[in-house]
Amino acid sequence: ITQWCVSVDYGTANPCSMGLWGEKNGVWYYAPHDPAARQSVLDGVREILTNYAVDGIHFDDYFYPYPVYEETVQGKVLAEFDDSHSFALYGEGKSLEDWRRDNVTALMRECYDAINSVSACELGVAPFGIWQNDNGENGGSDTAGLESYSAIYCDTLALVENGCVDYIAPQLYWDFNTSVARFDTLARWWNAQLTGKDVKLFVEFKWHAHNMIPKTIDEAAYIDGATKW
Repeated sequence: ITQWCVSVDYGTANPCSMGLWGEKNGVWYYAPHDPAARQSVLDGVREILTNYAVDGIHFDDYFYPYPVYEETVQGKVLAEFDDSHSFALYGEGKSLEDWRRDNVTALMRECYDAINSVSACELGVAPFGIWQNDNGENGGSDTAGLESYSAIYCDTLALVENGCVDYIAPQLYWDFNTSVARFDTLARWWNAQLTGKDVKLFVEFKWHAHNMIPKTIDEAAYIDGATKW
């Protein structure tokens, strides 16, 4: 299950269930705050479980859209994901950022409960590889890249802490010598976050980067508890 989008016409007719990701992009996304939108995802999950013998349900991109810049007369401007109308209705005094993160967590919680009510299969997500960069207080990783927590509003550690997933598979698509986000730095950080948790770790890496395979195998041997690479 990846990012859900529909036509502009449908989104215009159903503004409370959608958010427009920048006027120039002209794409409407199902917004996870809306019960009807979440129900649509849940129905899809139940349909898979009912009709197919699957071992698990895997969410790849389960978050808000990545930042995108659009050209304007003033130059490049960050395209807004405009869910202001829905936030005004359902924000309940939260900050916009916390509200969005809570929406994603709520969606995953409902999917997890729905799966466990009818099947023994597992639910997992493949989050962007950086949760937060370490600022000395937040416990983030020793990195300097885009943060899924603040840029696309997914708090993967909250999913782990709240028992919303059976496994996570962080997308570690960097090399061992990438200065802003080293593969080994992030692999060890994620492993540390799951130590003592009842959540499995599956690390995703660039399969086409053949030169990484020997070092990746060595790293897997070094890290205790990582399930699969």
